[in-house]
Amino acid sequence: MQTRLAVDSVRLALFFFLYIANMSVYTEALVVGVSCSVATALFGSQFGPVETAFLVGVVLHLLFEMSGVNKLYCKNGAACK
Repeated sequence: MQTRLAVDSVRLALFFFLYIANMSVYTEALVVGVSCSVATALFGSQFGPVETAFLVGVVLHLLFEMSGVNKLYCKNGAACK
């Protein structure tokens, strides 16, 4: 049952990435993924996994907003179209 669910999840993800998403969504996913990985590497040993995920999300969102990255992405990316 779990194996079937995992296979279905992979198929759904592949469908999304191959047929629905466009290049700016891939770019956003890459930037957010790398940012989360770096932030988790910096803060992950100090907190538990749930706390780390929460803090990484909050801090990155605030940094992206304050630095103007969100505005830039909205202007040039897929978020506000």
